Amino acid sequence: MKVKCVKLVDRATGNPVDRDDWLTVGKSYNVVFIEKPKDGSELFRIVGDDASKKPLLFDASSFEILEEVDGSWVSETSPSGTLRIGPREFMSPGFWGNLFEGEIQEKKIFEEVVSSLNC
Repeated sequence: MKVKCVKLVDRATGNPVDRDDWLTVGKSYNVVFIEKPKDGSELFRIVGDDASKKPLLFDASSFEILEEVDGSWVSETSPSGTLRIGPREFMSPGFWGNLFEGEIQEKKIFEEVVSSLNC
């Protein structure tokens, strides 16, 4: 899925900005995962501009959809009621936590899948 960042707000001031540490308004990004909590919000997991290249969650309302979700993605609802949509490889319990903790297996899986998504 490809999106374009259309707005950013400075968290400290509440004022619109063109860029922050993670994203740039007007730039296109690949969404690698989607989460929709029961509260109705929608979050896109995106590899942003930061040097760490960590796939962080961003509010979907900051983006315009350029290309829809890949037809091979799967969905599931977590025990807490969050709808999760993404590549099957990212659905295993603890995947994101293990990735952020630097687990080698999850890092390898993430890099392979993101490479196949042309990110």
